[in-house]
Amino acid sequence: MSATTKEFDDMQCSLWSFGAGHSRGKVTTQLEKFREFIKHLECLYFPKRDSTVLLRKKINAYRQSNYLALSYTWKPSPLETDLRAGSYFVQQMGSDSRKPSPVRDNVFARVRKYMEYTRVKYLWIDQHCIKQEGEAKVIGMNAMDRVFSRSSHPVALLTRPINSSSELVLLTRVLDGRLVCEDSDGLWLSRNTSLEQALEALELLKDITLDVWFSRGWTFQENYKAGTKMKLLIPHRMIMNRLKVSKLMGGIDGELCIDSVKFHEETTKLCFAYQSHHPIPASLSNHLLSRAGKYTILLQYESDDGNNVAPQSMSPRIIADLATRNLTNLWDRLPIVANCCQYSVRLNSSQLQAEGRGLGMSMLALCLLNGEILSNHPDENIHVSALQALPIIEFLREQFFDELKSPFVNKALTYNKGCRLVDVELTEEGIHTRGHLWKCDRLISTERVRRTSRLRNNTSSTRGLKSWEIRRLEQLVSKLFDHREKRLEKLLGHFIARHRKPRRVLSFSRRWMIQMASILADAIDQGKTLCTAHLFGSQGSGDAIFIVDPRLKDQNYVFTSIRSKRGDSRRSYFNDIDKHVSLEVDLGNPEGIRRGKWLPMLFTKRWIIGLCFFSRDSLQDVVFPWPMSLQGL
Repeated sequence: MSATTKEFDDMQCSLWSFGAGHSRGKVTTQLEKFREFIKHLECLYFPKRDSTVLLRKKINAYRQSNYLALSYTWKPSPLETDLRAGSYFVQQMGSDSRKPSPVRDNVFARVRKYMEYTRVKYLWIDQHCIKQEGEAKVIGMNAMDRVFSRSSHPVALLTRPINSSSELVLLTRVLDGRLVCEDSDGLWLSRNTSLEQALEALELLKDITLDVWFSRGWTFQENYKAGTKMKLLIPHRMIMNRLKVSKLMGGIDGELCIDSVKFHEETTKLCFAYQSHHPIPASLSNHLLSRAGKYTILLQYESDDGNNVAPQSMSPRIIADLATRNLTNLWDRLPIVANCCQYSVRLNSSQLQAEGRGLGMSMLALCLLNGEILSNHPDENIHVSALQALPIIEFLREQFFDELKSPFVNKALTYNKGCRLVDVELTEEGIHTRGHLWKCDRLISTERVRRTSRLRNNTSSTRGLKSWEIRRLEQLVSKLFDHREKRLEKLLGHFIARHRKPRRVLSFSRRWMIQMASILADAIDQGKTLCTAHLFGSQGSGDAIFIVDPRLKDQNYVFTSIRSKRGDSRRSYFNDIDKHVSLEVDLGNPEGIRRGKWLPMLFTKRWIIGLCFFSRDSLQDVVFPWPMSLQGL
């Protein structure tokens, strides 16, 4: 990261003090202002086809997404030869006056060409659509992620040109996937691709990603938040127009218009395919994967059952990739990470700097305050002093919980985004949160459940259960009756009965229960072992049933929590997500809890899936003690 965060010396700061009050911890006072910024988004437009004047128009970006959000670098690239500015005049904010723009003429010329090609009227460009001083600038910068995620036409301007027909042909082969093939054993170079050709392609991709745009922190955020809609504009000589494949590169004269996601995906695949045949130079691989890596390939792998799994949150990778990007103000990494990771709790960067805090420790606090889960079990085989000596980026990668298991086929990273604790406070004892603590009770085998044919497929549903899934759950009700689990039998039976009455609108908690019931039905269909559980301690009554591995003999406690996101309403957080946790844990002080003396002290073990029934007043305060690497701060 920066010079201040390369070393881990700011680990001597008190981490729990970040949660001691709103002044250092949670910053929510400006969230309504962020929403107002999007609701009254300043945009520019050309009143006439050949006009060099741009006028202003405010649009409600919550309702209108047909605008171009421009991602470019304020400072010119060394490859740009025409640096002239001032030929375009922009209407000033709150005024009818028009002044020459300091934005390079070439930027407006290229953008205008794209706007005409796509027939989009409005342009959002940060230099003119954010006030460049005071609180208004802070609000605009913190809302930029939403500007790009809501835009139907996010566009990035690259400056490294495609110089020859051979480069164009090679880039075309990369983008259409002809250099790579895939089978059950992984990614490989295709039969007609030699190592020399593949290396030549990798070197071309490296040259493209050496573009200044790939080196900046704010453009990282803009590309990440724009997602599948982001287009990369790459200049080329007009004579090469006839060589372009329009479905891959668009039809703009003198510009390649490439899907950013496609570029990242094929770059990542080619790196892995080459590595399958021959060691790739580390400098080349590290550069390409940090600048143009596709997370769904980098962070997921195929498990033994053929599903894609991703055992860890994306946040450490996002932080690591952002660390390779340049920023004028290194502390901007906090809001950029918060935006990319969808963190609703923010830290006041200016105040933390004034207090002499370390950027590395502040980044860790930001992750924890937003519910990211650390591995904290004392039995873990770790070398504490070695872990403490790591740079913060590597520390996060090593200390984050890495046993996440998505129950949804091929949607591991999407599932992982929501695997976060709720209502977190950082205390001297550890990470304070709320949820439900379950005591595992009785194992139930489903090996002898009578199988009936399924209807259609095995896909879980967020709206309703399939007929065969309901049948499996009804068979489970009978099993629970046989095992004298009367209360759980009644709760599950009532759930099935309610499910038969269709509803138009389902809450997140209801959708979540249906998804978990679908997964439970599939587990029964496969003859897996289940385990009943009841709420532990004095927080009230409740029952649950989890899918377990009978080979593991130490399943005693499970901690769960669930909370729906607070949407974009006036009383909501600006950047929240649905959160859900289902952790098998060890309990450090069961006797004290039974006597009502202490909060449960929980130690992470494994991820576990189940269906839970509880009352609204049954939430339990718990503490996840600091891992040994963070104790004594």
